[in-house]
Amino acid sequence: MRVVIVRHAKAGKRSSWEHEDFDRPLDQTGIKQAREIAELFKNCAVTALFSSPYKRCVETLDPLGSALGLEVKLDDRLVENTTFVALQSFLLSLDENGFYVACTHGNVAPELVEILIGSKIERVGAPLRCAKGSVWDIEVVKGRVEAISYQENSSKTVYIEH
Repeated sequence: MRVVIVRHAKAGKRSSWEHEDFDRPLDQTGIKQAREIAELFKNCAVTALFSSPYKRCVETLDPLGSALGLEVKLDDRLVENTTFVALQSFLLSLDENGFYVACTHGNVAPELVEILIGSKIERVGAPLRCAKGSVWDIEVVKGRVEAISYQENSSKTVYIEH
């Protein structure tokens, strides 16, 4: 199973947004980041795209969904301030042979990565990096972590390579 965990792209300052935070869209930088994420994975055999229902998360995956011809599936288990149990439930719902991209929030993405990589956290170091528009790419085969990389802008760090 390959899981790509995306922190939503830049959406401007929460304090500057006068409406419901749920509806805060990507700003111009975020739109560019979303396109860059689509470029990274547009030629991959992605099984499904999942997103927190927050507008900025959905907009982060929309370009990739368009490129792949896949619908972005909204999943409440990926919302801001979700629970550990909800994240475990999300991961357990994925087929072990699939390739998934999930977009979530800055306080959720690191926890999702930690659940997936388990004891391999020592190789990565804590606290986990998780900039807006960043990508954790993790491959798990038969319960064993085979590959971990982190990409932020054009800089990629490979922690485990198979």
